Amino acid sequence: MKRTIVYCLMFYLLGNLFYQNVVISSIFVAIWVMFLYQKNKNRIVFLFLILFVFGLGQRYIAENYKIGIIEDTINKNYTISGNAYIKEVDKEYDEYTRVTLKLNNVRLGTKKYKLADDIQAYIKYDGMINVGDNIEIRGKFHRINEAKNIGQFDEKSYMETRKIYYKFYGDVISYKINSLNVDKFLNNVKQKTMDTTKKILPPKEAGFVNSMMLGDKNSIDGDLKKLYSDIGLSHIIAISGTHILVLCFILYQTLAFFRVNRKTNAILSMIFLIFYAMLTGGAASAVRAVIMGCVVLFADIIGRDKDNYSNLSFAALVLIIYNPCVVNDIGFLLSFAAVLGILTTVPLLDKLYACPKIIKEALSSSVAALLWTTPIVAYYFYEIPTYSLIANILVVPLASLLLIISIIGIIVGFVWVGLAKIIMLAVYYILAYNEKVATCLVNLDHSKIITGKPSIILIMIYYVFLILTVWYFNQTSEARGKYKKYAVDAIFVMAIATMVILILPKSFNIYVLDVGQGDSIFINTPQNKHVLIDGGGNLNIPDEQSNTGKNIVYKYMECEGIQKIDTVFVTHPDFDHIKGVIEIMDLAKVDRLILTIGKANETELQKELIKKANEKHVPIYYFKQGDKLTIDDMLITCIYPSTDVDTYATCNNDYSLVLKIDYKDGSMLFTGDIDTKAENIILEDYKDMDVDLLKIAHHGSKYATSDEFIETVKPEYAVVSVGKNNYGHPDKGVLDRLAKHTVETYITKEHGAIDIRYKNGKLVFE
Repeated sequence: MKRTIVYCLMFYLLGNLFYQNVVISSIFVAIWVMFLYQKNKNRIVFLFLILFVFGLGQRYIAENYKIGIIEDTINKNYTISGNAYIKEVDKEYDEYTRVTLKLNNVRLGTKKYKLADDIQAYIKYDGMINVGDNIEIRGKFHRINEAKNIGQFDEKSYMETRKIYYKFYGDVISYKINSLNVDKFLNNVKQKTMDTTKKILPPKEAGFVNSMMLGDKNSIDGDLKKLYSDIGLSHIIAISGTHILVLCFILYQTLAFFRVNRKTNAILSMIFLIFYAMLTGGAASAVRAVIMGCVVLFADIIGRDKDNYSNLSFAALVLIIYNPCVVNDIGFLLSFAAVLGILTTVPLLDKLYACPKIIKEALSSSVAALLWTTPIVAYYFYEIPTYSLIANILVVPLASLLLIISIIGIIVGFVWVGLAKIIMLAVYYILAYNEKVATCLVNLDHSKIITGKPSIILIMIYYVFLILTVWYFNQTSEARGKYKKYAVDAIFVMAIATMVILILPKSFNIYVLDVGQGDSIFINTPQNKHVLIDGGGNLNIPDEQSNTGKNIVYKYMECEGIQKIDTVFVTHPDFDHIKGVIEIMDLAKVDRLILTIGKANETELQKELIKKANEKHVPIYYFKQGDKLTIDDMLITCIYPSTDVDTYATCNNDYSLVLKIDYKDGSMLFTGDIDTKAENIILEDYKDMDVDLLKIAHHGSKYATSDEFIETVKPEYAVVSVGKNNYGHPDKGVLDRLAKHTVETYITKEHGAIDIRYKNGKLVFE
């Protein structure tokens, strides 16, 4: 069978994906088995089925991987000691340094347990921490957090792509400096190269070159990285196949110039490629390019023909077998999709237009890569850059030149800094040109299209259409005539399926975000109107994912394709309710801001929000008891506070807006952070509310949600928005009272975000 390795990859990959989506994978397996069995009624079909089972088993093991002793220490909150090897020094925080460690052993009491697993560690140490040394550590292990909200960065999934399953926080109790080893040597080479780059280029440009050539993510300027990402040029920064190809070509031609024979040249080039992959950290895109390069060179050594599809499949198979979770790595997906697109689609595109070869290559490669990677970009980033094709056509042709000059400049910089600075002027101006192009394009109107996260079914339809199109136009004219009817039928079926998916009616939806110790609730109508009640504050974790407005609320909006918020309510100006809203004002369009009344508007955070709203020309309204707002079929009624709130309020919580929302036959009550005093005031005016859903006040504080309030409100369901805290929230007494009244209660700390939909006249928790 021709290209057997391609079929091996397909079945192994289907087994891997079967773990995530049984139905879709089963359909594909059945189709492939029937197709292959018709063509080859022999044992190879059973080999493919074995690969399918093997892929499924490996993914199951990877997804459920646990280390018994570490799980025990986490469950019992034990402090543990251990010996570890420093693999990577990543980033420094105020008191911690984030590193990747390879555990040699851990000790609990008098028992020692041998291990060989990588962990991410946040360690305290006053001295220098260097790759290749050993340390004794003491502290606590933690499980890596899963994303608890739609659209939120999934740290657990990301870490699994690096084969890391635990975090560690603790101290270094002893440090051993090892003699020179492979990791130390590679790190020394990398640091020396980075230091040289910093000597011959300004900081921003040096950071770019170090990221582009050495894979150092901490060097590049954050704003510059975002600019390249926003316009679809991230691949210029990352270690990619182009980099590997250029480096290998330079080395191969240099050795050939010195008359090194072909086989020796190929072997030395392979060794260099492996060395380079290790030097740059082994990112999936780099390893893919290195494996493909080594296969091509090996084929040259043994005199075999090269097949790009088999080569690409072999590289993917090696990576997936090594780490089954790598299929979730966006670098892996984009790298392979782009190469597959170039292999399959460029020959067809080249026939469409006549222009100089260099322009044709840049245009065809950019279009092909864009066609094959766009769904992946939309799936992971929830948007696509509108002018990505233009940016790539203008920038990509200079990428190889940029890399070659950078290599020459750095090599010269090791011995003659002055000359290297002159050489690197070309790099400086190329980067200035790239930045100017990116800035101009990203500042144009409609520079990005918010897609939301497309469904897997839509992505499948897209790729099936793309594959059939490429296959069809690769046929002879006679064959195309033969298959034309089937092609038209297939396009018609896919178009109908796409329209059905896109026009399916949406349901009324309440999404209680998990923002830790805070509140943030999105309400979405079937007519695409969106209401936000509060925005949370801060997750109190030591990294850049802590701010809830940017990293939870806005990410949810992007994932759901929400481009503007019709109304934002801020119940009261406590940090854990208002801070996220202040952030959202800079990130999203808001049509209306509604605040509480009284002296709450004199607090610093409320003033900051009001100032921000005025800057963004957002109208501000102040709600009090009796005020109403109608949005589509939803009626929002303010039942607290009354106009005399200043006479009895003693803290921000007393000013909390309490909103009753009615949608058709369903009703909900959102209570901010009120206490029993405010509850009693409400009960004086509202004797029988009888709601379906109650948002429990003040994160389940013991000073709220009294028996009398529950009896009057009569909720069927309750939600508690709460995170880790030192206040005892949610209070056991509150939970007991809710249980006594048979209220079904959901807690964000335990359940994550809570998705509630109105279906068939009742609320349904999903």
